[in-house]
Amino acid sequence: MTDTDKKAKVHVSDMQIFTWSPDRATVPHLAIIGGLPMHFTGSTSAIARERAEQWRTEELDRLARIKANAKAAAAKVTARNLAKKELTQ
Repeated sequence: MTDTDKKAKVHVSDMQIFTWSPDRATVPHLAIIGGLPMHFTGSTSAIARERAEQWRTEELDRLARIKANAKAAAAKVTARNLAKKELTQ
């Protein structure tokens, strides 16, 4: 079993947002959500965190739309199959 397998899966909405402030003014501030392989930058830590939160909100909305579309498609197929079944009886 690998270390990745041992880690419990955490939903993106439950992941903590970490921010880092640079030592020099020319380097942007960073924000990272949990251990995800992406980072968000900004001129301040607050802006970087806001960009991370905005991405997370958009991603959760996108996943909710996908789930709703899949549920609607499954219901449509079920209704079609029931209608075919009634016609054959």
